[in-house]
Amino acid sequence: MREDRHPAQPGANEPVCTRTQIVTYYDRDGTQIAIVHQYLRRDGGIGASGRPDPKWLLHEGEVLRPELE
Repeated sequence: MREDRHPAQPGANEPVCTRTQIVTYYDRDGTQIAIVHQYLRRDGGIGASGRPDPKWLLHEGEVLRPELE
């Protein structure tokens, strides 16, 4: 599943036409294993750190979420 919005917010400091996306990953059995946020640039690259930002991750049966600041 992918939620795709255009464009990224100005505060993201990304190039014009960068898209903001929420992407869900599944394993081979169809079990949801991760949800990430990413900035997808027009050239196909990932913005910000260059890697998807995990928001939710399933690891050895435990759901892990980043701490909120």
